[in-house]
Amino acid sequence: MNLFKNKIAFILVITAFVLSSCLSTKSLNEIVKNKIINDSYPVKIINNDYLVLKSDKLSTTDSLVSSKILSSYFIPAIIFWGKDNTLQCDISGLYFSNLFAEKLKNIALEVDLERILNDTKLEISLESVPNQFVYSDKFYFLFLLYVYSYNFNKTIYPVDLNYKVSYRLYKDNVQLKSGVFSLANVIPPLQDQWFSSSKMIEKYIESLKLNFENQTDEILNMILDDVEKN
Repeated sequence: MNLFKNKIAFILVITAFVLSSCLSTKSLNEIVKNKIINDSYPVKIINNDYLVLKSDKLSTTDSLVSSKILSSYFIPAIIFWGKDNTLQCDISGLYFSNLFAEKLKNIALEVDLERILNDTKLEISLESVPNQFVYSDKFYFLFLLYVYSYNFNKTIYPVDLNYKVSYRLYKDNVQLKSGVFSLANVIPPLQDQWFSSSKMIEKYIESLKLNFENQTDEILNMILDDVEKN
């Protein structure tokens, strides 16, 4: 009888935990927004005689971040309790455009891009960026007489979106050459059963930023190498 009572008490504790740990879309938006807002404003524009950056193909939102529910349920049955709280987050292309623009400005100064282009004009377009990820918080508890099992699974993983950038090189409004470069999203899923949701999301955004900046360096080097080829 004591064992049964202990299991019931354990179930009640787990229920309280499950009910108190659901992350809303509003909370998710706020966590991500607070993490990216300093890199999103002021808007960085590159448009001069020798270099143009375009990002009109990227999705933008007034609030920088938008989220939606993919699946959500809580089942407090007699022998089975389960919870699924899965949300998808979309980050405005403005954030990625600003990160890209900062890298582009720095490399243009570093290599003296205006001199390299030599009266030609380089137009770079952001075609797609890895701006979506999924937050998934799942739990189940199965109780059969004196046997029970349970599992927590809190995960953040990227939506499979490639990072793609194109370029065109002009002289006197005549296109001389063009190219497209694409890199796969290599951010691994982030899993932690006990870490707070906000800390997990912040950690993921930090990884997302670092990976995007590293891949931007790679793509810009590929573009410059291609531009300089005869």
